[in-house]
Amino acid sequence: MIKTIEFTIPHRLVRLNEYIRIERGNKYAAAETKRKQTNLCGWYVPNVKINPPVEITMIWTVRYFGCDPDNISMGAKFILDAMVHKGLLPNDNLTNIKSLKHVFVRGEEEQVKVIVKGWKNV
Repeated sequence: MIKTIEFTIPHRLVRLNEYIRIERGNKYAAAETKRKQTNLCGWYVPNVKINPPVEITMIWTVRYFGCDPDNISMGAKFILDAMVHKGLLPNDNLTNIKSLKHVFVRGEEEQVKVIVKGWKNV
C-alpha cells in the first residue's frame, strides 16, 4: 500500500475572482475553463492509487502575497477533480479526504505541490 504521494503542478491555476468573472460573462466559458484547468492538473497526477481516507497538503508558491488565500486555493477544486478522474482517489468527498491543508510560500515560479498521505486518526 502506498503511504505518501507527492506531485507538483508547475502552473498558476485560475483564481476564484478570475473564475467568477468568466462565469458571469458566459456559463459555457466557465465550464470550459473548469474542464481545461482540470485536464491541465491531470497531466501531473501520477497513475497510482492510495487507500482512503487521506490527508492532503497543498503548498502554493505565489509571486505576490497581495492575493487572498481563498482566491488562490480555489484551484484545489481542479486538482481534486483531476485526482478522482485519474483514479488516485475514488471520490473527493469527506469520506475519502479527512484533512485539506493549504500552505502559501513566496517564489518566482508559481506552482502547487500536492502531498497526499494516508489518514492517521488523531
